[in-house]
Amino acid sequence: MSARRAAGLLALLLLAAGAARAGAQDGHSHGPRPGARPVPPEAFAMVGDVAILRSEVYAEVARGFRDVVALQRLIATEVMRQNLVRVGFDPAAVTDAELDQGVAEARAALVAQGGTPAQVAHLEQVREALRVPVAFSRFVATQVPDEALAGDFDMWRMVLAGEVRLRAIALRIDPARGGPQGVRERVEQLKAKLGEAPTDAQFAALAAEVSEDPVAALTGGDLDWQSARAPTVSLTLIEPAITHAAAGRRGLVPAPVVTQRAAYLLYVTAVRVPATATLDALLPRMREQARAQAASRIMDEWLEETPLSIAEDAPHIPVGR
Repeated sequence: MSARRAAGLLALLLLAAGAARAGAQDGHSHGPRPGARPVPPEAFAMVGDVAILRSEVYAEVARGFRDVVALQRLIATEVMRQNLVRVGFDPAAVTDAELDQGVAEARAALVAQGGTPAQVAHLEQVREALRVPVAFSRFVATQVPDEALAGDFDMWRMVLAGEVRLRAIALRIDPARGGPQGVRERVEQLKAKLGEAPTDAQFAALAAEVSEDPVAALTGGDLDWQSARAPTVSLTLIEPAITHAAAGRRGLVPAPVVTQRAAYLLYVTAVRVPATATLDALLPRMREQARAQAASRIMDEWLEETPLSIAEDAPHIPVGR
């Protein structure tokens, strides 16, 4: 998938589902935000000074959408539109040629994702509304320049193509031994025992002796080869090791990893990255992932900052009790 298509699809997905963060899922328990306008009787919500009309929601329901999804999608679209105007990417400025390209890419992406013929046909019915996600994808692209991606290439290469061989010393958090504070003290004692630059053999011997992983006595804490793409242990352990390796380091990972149940000392024994993992080869995937991350962050910020009020009788996801 091209970077442009990925960004276009991403925007469409935000329209269809990302609005779940817009506030309806909590049963409206938080009330209107500062600056939000009162909701008139003919509307289900106000986004800034724009009403999301009940008739608009019902029209979407008639096309096969659940009422709560329809409302959330319309809210997200309006949040996106208002903020795009604010940052100088007014959807009204999207040309017909750009819209044609966006619709074609959205159609191809939807088919590739297993979309039904009815869903594909719906794209044509909402063609004008697609100016908003097309403008959004253009804005997101400006937030992730290739120069910035190239500057972080060592990290991207490890995330997208690299593997690390790991050892770990696991210490359970035990209330009888001081809980989280106690386990941190035990970790610091082990770090002092290892020194600043322990060898693989030294770390393995200590893991076999003290790790509370039941197999560590046999394996020396070996966790085998791990990657962010196909982990066999928690990513909580893999991510700091990848960061360590991306900086060109091996050996002891300086900061222990502390979870709700245990603390871990990590040791990178080896790193491998295929020779084919060049900047030219990985740049399309780097763009796709970076733009997806940027789009999610931007929408989170816009949904949080935009004045929004929702009618008490608006469709919402019930809150479990």
